[in-house]
Amino acid sequence: LGVPAAAMMIPCAWATLLVCFPLENLDLRLEKEEVEARQVELGPFSAREGWSLAILCLAILLWVGQPLIVDKYAAADYLSISFVALACSLLFFLPKIDVLTWKTAQREIDWGAIILIMTGLSVGTAVYRTGAAEWVSIVSFSRLDAVHPIGQVFLVVLGVCLMKVLFSSNTLTGIIVVPLMIALSKQLGISSALLAIPAGITSSLSFILVTSAPANVILYAAGYFSIKDMAKAGLIMTIWASAAVTISVLLFGRFCGIDAF
Repeated sequence: LGVPAAAMMIPCAWATLLVCFPLENLDLRLEKEEVEARQVELGPFSAREGWSLAILCLAILLWVGQPLIVDKYAAADYLSISFVALACSLLFFLPKIDVLTWKTAQREIDWGAIILIMTGLSVGTAVYRTGAAEWVSIVSFSRLDAVHPIGQVFLVVLGVCLMKVLFSSNTLTGIIVVPLMIALSKQLGISSALLAIPAGITSSLSFILVTSAPANVILYAAGYFSIKDMAKAGLIMTIWASAAVTISVLLFGRFCGIDAF
């Protein structure tokens, strides 16, 4: 169900970006000679570039092969995604490899972006642990029984998107909202999948806040747009996404055993 929804979101996202951020009159064409000149400037493939590529491949291999390694060598206690990321990052600083120095890392790393991510996660965790998140979810979706099934799906998707502003985390949103939708659907006497699946799909969408996903922060750190810019386009995209997920669930859900009518 996510694939049809994503396919519908792509043209909507393209149109939203063109409206909110009109294209500048830039000539981005490069002549063949210019490309070749830049390639010459780069020089031959260096040992440091080779080490960088090797470390990246090692990290990907450990991430992908993690289940096999854990089962075979009982490495569940330490071979986590975060451990692999940190361990491979430290390899760049080893003397024989010498890809990075700590002084360079301090200067080039955008520490403000890292603080922004941690702040968002901290706020979301606090809202979750105090019970405020569950209370907001219950209050927001308690009257879904008075709405047509089409409206139920649309309101769930729209509500989850807007709740991301409060929770500031895709993971926390999924942890809070999906179980709530399952319990609420049983209370309303409708299919659990009709509400839980749209909520699960939507919990991974991050359109409004920069802090909702690390990928957003990486782009924000480049300095090409502000938090206000993202929120402006994100609010419009939230409406499009709500409609796309609703249409996908209602049209293609019957092939997955979801019957809204």
